[in-house]
Amino acid sequence: MSTVVIISGLPTQVVDNRKPFASDGCTLAPDGWWNECCIEHDRAYFRGGTPEDRADADLALKRCMNRRGAPILGFVYWVAVRTMGHHFWPKVAKPEGWHWAGPVRRG
Repeated sequence: MSTVVIISGLPTQVVDNRKPFASDGCTLAPDGWWNECCIEHDRAYFRGGTPEDRADADLALKRCMNRRGAPILGFVYWVAVRTMGHHFWPKVAKPEGWHWAGPVRRG
């Protein structure tokens, strides 16, 4: 689907680029018995939201890993996603915040 929208007198094409959710597990880190925690974290990043939602998703990763018996790794992974997660934070300018699934404005 492609739609042309007029914003402030300038035509902007909205491209529907939604894609199905996919996860690589614990991105750039070892997978283990806590892998489901990483997949849920990826799912939250895919859904997106506000910066507060991102912080909540990162904290949920840490808490999940704590529950699965990996509290030290949970802390390490939490520090990693809080300090480096912005590299995986989609660069999509949307009024409702960040996400991996689309539409994306071009124009």
